[in-house]
Amino acid sequence: MQIMQKYRTLARAPKGRSRARSRSVWRSCSAQQTSGAMRQHDATPTHACQHLGARSALPLLAVCLAVAWPAARAEHLAETVNVTAPRIDHTLPDIDSARARLFETPGGVSLIDAERIRDGRASTLADALRGSPGVFAESRFGAEEARLSIRGSGLQRTFHGRGLLLLQDGVPLNLADGGFDMQAIEPLATRYIEVYRGANATPYGATTLGGAINFVSLNGREAPGVHARVEFGSFDYRRASAGIGLRWGDSDAFISGSQFFQRGYRDHAEQNTQRVFANLGHDFGGGLRSRFFFTGVNTESELPGSLTRAQFRRDPRQANAANISGDQKRDFQLWRVSNRTTWQMSSATDLEVVTYGSVKQLFHPIFQVIDQDSTDYGVQLRLGHSGHLLGRPNRLLVGALANRGFVNDQAFENSRGRPTTNRFANQTLDSDNLGLFAENHWQATTALTLVAGGQWTRSTRVRRDLFTDERDSMGRPCGTSGSTAAPCDDSMRLSFDRVSPRLGLRHAVGEEGEVFANWSGSFEPPSLSESSNVLGSGADALLLANKAQRGQTLELGTRGHAHFGAHQLAWDLAVYRAELRNELLAVGLPNQPASTATVNADRTIHQGIEAGVRLVRGAWTWSTTATLNDFRFDGDAEYGNKRIAGLPKAFGITELRWNGPDNWYVAPAVQAATRSWIDHANTLDAPGYALVHLRIGQRPQHGWGWFVEGRNLLDHEHIVTTGVLRDARIPPPGPPGTQHAQFLPGDGMTVYAGLEYRPKP
Repeated sequence: MQIMQKYRTLARAPKGRSRARSRSVWRSCSAQQTSGAMRQHDATPTHACQHLGARSALPLLAVCLAVAWPAARAEHLAETVNVTAPRIDHTLPDIDSARARLFETPGGVSLIDAERIRDGRASTLADALRGSPGVFAESRFGAEEARLSIRGSGLQRTFHGRGLLLLQDGVPLNLADGGFDMQAIEPLATRYIEVYRGANATPYGATTLGGAINFVSLNGREAPGVHARVEFGSFDYRRASAGIGLRWGDSDAFISGSQFFQRGYRDHAEQNTQRVFANLGHDFGGGLRSRFFFTGVNTESELPGSLTRAQFRRDPRQANAANISGDQKRDFQLWRVSNRTTWQMSSATDLEVVTYGSVKQLFHPIFQVIDQDSTDYGVQLRLGHSGHLLGRPNRLLVGALANRGFVNDQAFENSRGRPTTNRFANQTLDSDNLGLFAENHWQATTALTLVAGGQWTRSTRVRRDLFTDERDSMGRPCGTSGSTAAPCDDSMRLSFDRVSPRLGLRHAVGEEGEVFANWSGSFEPPSLSESSNVLGSGADALLLANKAQRGQTLELGTRGHAHFGAHQLAWDLAVYRAELRNELLAVGLPNQPASTATVNADRTIHQGIEAGVRLVRGAWTWSTTATLNDFRFDGDAEYGNKRIAGLPKAFGITELRWNGPDNWYVAPAVQAATRSWIDHANTLDAPGYALVHLRIGQRPQHGWGWFVEGRNLLDHEHIVTTGVLRDARIPPPGPPGTQHAQFLPGDGMTVYAGLEYRPKP
């Protein structure tokens, strides 16, 4: 709808402002060929539109020709041209309209075209998101469980993500307490991915430091016919997927299924996952569209665990002995249904309603066996209105969200991966959230757009303890003198609320670039598992409740594209600084220096640089993304200004790609990361690394395509990510040799190959 509104603006522009309106239409036309976060187009408007799709070519070509008309006739054209664009299905927007909307954001955003993901192995979130500026996504065991973070979000969590809002087709995937599962996403069922870094995800109601990632599915309109793909490779990697896109009348559907299996690089790292994704949409006419989505996931994942430094050096492929003896794994089934309905009420007003519900069964043997049944459901409303404010174009978006989650949680003694009758916990866990958000875009001048908005959020976390017979390792019951068991009653109820403001601006620089700035607040209540800790023991044991993490972020940046002779340059750069209070980190409990638990730090700072550049000349494309992190305590009583552990200070990837005739491609790449601290005291670290990759293949627009990909071709032994400790100088419990098992080795040299069939459009 943004493109249509710009065309209408051109048609009614008064005299004297036709040049500015021509710029607006030029930007709309050129946006049609942008690629990812770094757009590219020729210097002439007619060339900018020559690659448009058949449905949109005629109306958009007319507009582009109007822009190219001699300047002496511009005023006359501004009064007479009346052009309409194809209707956009907002239940699953096409990639061009999504790109145009995304880059109206005054902050760090990226769009990942899933076509590029399919040039090689496309299995995990790490595969899909690697190379996106500011996004740290690394597989923990070479499988789907990953360490996923943006701007240091969820630094404490080395498993089961937190600190980000994950969405599938604009519908939240997170549980109500904020956690999310990487296995709930199927990259091969995705058309494109939107990445909103930081508070730039206001339109989806996100409040966290990290922002939001939206995976948008294929549909029957844009991907009709039968699609099939198989992949195989090292360590018994096997993957197969198939899908079919259908369209009849005003309805369309896409259904896909996939099977993923691998033994894994390390011992006890087998994964076996099946997924089904489907969506069904219908255009009722009168601007009303509705689409249902269905997800089914069954996943079984062995957990090899972390190693000590000595174990890693001796054999990086081994598993932690406790993980093998306890047959530790994470298995779950997930069923999810959602609906997204949009109504174009008038040429200026639109309404969107999102509803969803999911059920999940988790079986999770670790040091104990966790058995959970959870139910989550929610609703979101978004109302948009386009008009004028003080005589200038204005767009207002307001929305509301509400969701709830219920968990029946039990824990038992683990006997070789199976529960015994010895129960450790029996409780119900409830979360609910209510939010209101608004964002207004006002085009103050032809080049300057001002953005103002904010969110109000209220969240509750409730635990009802149904098991009051806890005993310590010596059999002493809770509440008695000398017992180290938890309190007999761990029940609690916590409430959090916060207003998070947002101000921003975008300013065009010439026809092909822009600068942006924003200031925003962030807010993140603790998840259920991190909501409280036990302070003390026995009869004196108390619950120490955590506060919500909050902060404010200042961000500056620029993006755009330019031409230098035969070279085309595109760039994306953002610099940010976030000042946080009560960040949820692994630090020591009061008066218990040997204990490490997730509690609130005092003041911390997250700052960094997120950069991407792409240079194109003929058949050659050189692209690089790099992220520089500086996360540290701010005058902490114990840690001073030391760095916060968890992520490398810098990481990135550079690739040189040759696109040859007949859709051939060759793409060598180097991926690198600096060392990362494991403890907040900065006494133990994991070394940095540099890995060499190579992709070769042929991928035509339709018919059969293939690829061969080699990763870590020099077989470099490296640590891909780590756990997080308070202070490595404090000996942990356990016998010698088990000290600080916090290292997670990355895969050695691997080779993958794939074959894919795509029908004619």
